Amino acid sequence: MKKNFKILSLLLLSTVLFSCGSIPRMMGPYIEAGTQNTSNQPQAQQQQTTQQTQQTQNQAQTQPQQQQQISQQNYVTREEVFSMVSISDAPRLKVYNIVIGSFSVQENAQRLTKSLQPDYHPIIVINEKGMFRVIIASFDSYNVARDELVNSIKYKFPDAWILTQRR
Repeated sequence: MKKNFKILSLLLLSTVLFSCGSIPRMMGPYIEAGTQNTSNQPQAQQQQTTQQTQQTQNQAQTQPQQQQQISQQNYVTREEVFSMVSISDAPRLKVYNIVIGSFSVQENAQRLTKSLQPDYHPIIVINEKGMFRVIIASFDSYNVARDELVNSIKYKFPDAWILTQRR
């Protein structure tokens, strides 16, 4: 009984020490940034760490260029015949709609809608094939919709796209 108590107390003590940072984590996925002990690492691992750091710096430098290229792209809009699930959303629906989710089951679309509130006020529409589209924003101008998609929505919802009503 005493042996089990000692083992349990040692485990508890080590857990507390690791969680409060008293003992640095030196291996596995728990290595803290800036605390790597490079003196014991083989030279290949040191080179890999240096290469990863250089890649990160290069990515940071090229990111503004990539953003500029993305903003100059024209996004193809999909045209569909669709109708509103809730008539009360009709005044908010414009010509160019940014879709962030598409579901064959209405409950899934509603679940996404609820998860976005109160930050967003999404609209659910259903197309002629029975797909429920979750629209996060709606605009009168294609250029404004594209800019909003590129500058803010794509970062949170990478699969977002633009939908228009087929006439």
